[in-house]
Amino acid sequence: MIKIKNAIPKFTFIFTLYYSKELNFLYYNSSDSPDFPTYFNYFKYFFLEIENTSREQGLFYYLLNSWKFYSFSDSLNNVNFFIYLHKSIQQTNFYLYLFGVLGVYYLLKHFRFSQNSIFYTLALLNFLPFIMVMRIVLKPEIVGFAMFPWIILCFEKYLIDNKPLYLYLSIPFLAICISTKGSVLVMVALYLLIFYFFKVISVDFKKVILPIFLLALVTLGIYIEDSNANEASIIELQSGSTQAENYDFKAPKNIVYKIDIYKLLTSPKKYDHSNSTIAITLLDTFGDYFDVYWDNDASNYASERKIIFEYMESNSIKAPIFDMEQTKLTVYDQKVPDLYLREFVGLIISIVFYVFLILYIAKRNQYSKFLVAPLLALSILLVHVITGYPVNNFDPSKGDTLKTIYYSFFLSISFIFLYAQTIENKKYKKLITLPLIIIMLFLLGFPKENSLEFSNNISNINNYSHFCNTNNLLMFQNIDDALLSKCKQSNEIQILGYGEYKDYSDFKRIPRLALTNVLVGIASILSSVFVISTFYKD
Repeated sequence: MIKIKNAIPKFTFIFTLYYSKELNFLYYNSSDSPDFPTYFNYFKYFFLEIENTSREQGLFYYLLNSWKFYSFSDSLNNVNFFIYLHKSIQQTNFYLYLFGVLGVYYLLKHFRFSQNSIFYTLALLNFLPFIMVMRIVLKPEIVGFAMFPWIILCFEKYLIDNKPLYLYLSIPFLAICISTKGSVLVMVALYLLIFYFFKVISVDFKKVILPIFLLALVTLGIYIEDSNANEASIIELQSGSTQAENYDFKAPKNIVYKIDIYKLLTSPKKYDHSNSTIAITLLDTFGDYFDVYWDNDASNYASERKIIFEYMESNSIKAPIFDMEQTKLTVYDQKVPDLYLREFVGLIISIVFYVFLILYIAKRNQYSKFLVAPLLALSILLVHVITGYPVNNFDPSKGDTLKTIYYSFFLSISFIFLYAQTIENKKYKKLITLPLIIIMLFLLGFPKENSLEFSNNISNINNYSHFCNTNNLLMFQNIDDALLSKCKQSNEIQILGYGEYKDYSDFKRIPRLALTNVLVGIASILSSVFVISTFYKD
């Protein structure tokens, strides 16, 4: 009985990991992610179409994506180009996510959380909206999620064991992380400076000198390789006012505290709160405030959403009616209000999350430094948009510079320690994991209406999944057997939402090899193996 009880959290994690992965593959087209045409330059660079990227971000993330895409080169044609590109992006993101999850597992293990608490936390993590965003888009923030837990773990073990080896093991994680993107560099560097640097050097300053030198050397090597490919430095912002006039503004100082509560509750629509950091954060943490992910009309997540709650206009007083067959509640009113049910639910969850976050920070325990991470990151973004340093980067009509995706890896670490603390040693609280996952699925756009055309399109996408047969059994029970995926790829079928690409043959070439990035990437894997091994030494 005890073994079964212990197996349930592990099974829950594994199943939710699989299920969330396949939902993302089937319901979101990663080649339609925000700024995709801009970042597609990295694919062109690695596949020798252009000589430099004209961007400023690190090569590591896009190197992984390019080589993964190359693994499908034998099957590429003009029709399936984007479905394979979508597949390679999501698989690359998934591998990075797994690496980060592994780091989180051992980080929580280091702090002596129970196995049950760890696996229930990770199970919920699989469906968190801001995690899902990192996993579905072509953006390098997922690298921050992958590396940051290992960095923290190495530093924590050094502070306890006083072994310089852990500082050396942290170097590949740190080098990759801070070379990923300018915003990631600033956030991670400032966080480590505040919470770890002085503690580390106070143990034994002499032991720190050589690791710092080696980190600088490795980072310099990556910097040179990246700068040569980009013809731009990581700190040279290739967005904002440098690319578009509408971003050539500074945000007003009152954006920090300004909020219209009535408008927040009645009109949680994109761009309606561009002048309020609080509103944007609350609506974007557990929601898709800017309508670019699961609320994007082009996304399968947004399609065929089942109406489970609706208002109907009526001149007379009527009691609400619940339709058991359609699982729909109809409420009658003289004036039908605008209904933003998913947005409102996401808003409530965000409020609860941030309230608990602040309350737990106030406890000032050993986990407070993790809980405060997203607030620190948001402060950095606010300084950026208010001061205009290094360049103006704020569109007053949108406010999208404050998207939570930019510090989602910090949001992740804070949520992990908040939730793990909440359910630790409290059996009944672990039971909230499943209801919370169901709520997350609702926010993503479920349940779905039965639609022949929609089901057929999903089943066509499923043909390209490694888990095609399993998906047929576990994800398509309500679809007519005739529509179930045959799990035999038909490379000539045009899938809705995935266009054609005439120059597909250019991507059959062997991609460039960014040798320094590759070597540091291999070193990070070896470092993780060694760190893991320390948990199993007698």
